[in-house]
Order: sequence, then structure tokens, then C-alpha cells
Amino acid sequence: MCLLQVAKECQRECRRSAILSQKTMKDAVARARRLSKEMQAYWKRFDKVEKEHRKKAEKEAMEQRKMDIEFREVCYYSV
Repeated sequence: MCLLQVAKECQRECRRSAILSQKTMKDAVARARRLSKEMQAYWKRFDKVEKEHRKKAEKEAMEQRKMDIEFREVCYYSV
């Protein structure tokens, strides 16, 4: 009787470790997918912000160039 109980307990323990192993692998795949989606969202947002900053800097540089040209014209004609 005692050996039968030990054998059943061993089988149960083996099954439990196999199930935990499968669950861990399944969770790892889901975690990897989620991480991939989060990274894509982050870089998409980063690219959008970077594009806005670049556009703003180009606009400010263009306005500065216009101001410089106007200033030169005013100085040239006032002399």
C-alpha cells in the first residue's frame, strides 16, 4: 500500500512540474508579444515627438533667417 501511494505522489509531482513548465513557456510568449507591442508604441510616439521638435526648430530657423534678411535690408537702405 505504501509503495502505491509513493508512486502516485511521484506521478502527481512530475505532472505538476510539467504543467508549471508549460505554463512558464506560455507566459514567456505572451510576455514577449506584449513587450514587442509596447516597444513599437514607444518608438512610434518617440518618432512623432522628434518629428514635431525638428519641425519646430526648422520653423524657428526660417523665421530667424527672415529677420536677418530684413535687418540687413534695413541697415543697407538706411545708410
